[in-house]
Amino acid sequence: MNWQTKFAALLVMVMMSCSMGSQLQCANRVMSLEMLFSFCNLPSSCDAAAPWAGSQVSIEGKIDPVNIFDKQHYPQLPYEKFKLHDGKGRSVEVWAMADDNRPIFEKLTRRKTDNVVVRGRLEAVKAPVMGECNLGVRIVINDAQEIEFKKG
Repeated sequence: MNWQTKFAALLVMVMMSCSMGSQLQCANRVMSLEMLFSFCNLPSSCDAAAPWAGSQVSIEGKIDPVNIFDKQHYPQLPYEKFKLHDGKGRSVEVWAMADDNRPIFEKLTRRKTDNVVVRGRLEAVKAPVMGECNLGVRIVINDAQEIEFKKG
């Protein structure tokens, strides 16, 4: 069995276990960004269903250091977020929505690595661009404990 076949089988197993109603199972399995985009069937048009919205997930990626936006450094912004990428062209925004986001961004500031697993809730995002609308996804977190740094 080649690696593509093994990957496809793993992806099907993750998607089946996550879509069969167990959000806890989905949150405990760590998905790559590629698996996340496949799980959410992205890219899609804005009128596509998003049955995955609200699911709890664990996503592995790398923090993009130039895409960290908190109120301390950017007080004019109405949001606080950072971006994860996989080095293969895929990325996802992580929105901090705690009562106090400072511990989340303090944890990011103290990081020793950009390799991270983020546990959070999926939200559908509509992105109109040049007369078309694409459905996207973002991850919402509420606590610094939802960020775990990985070695290497």
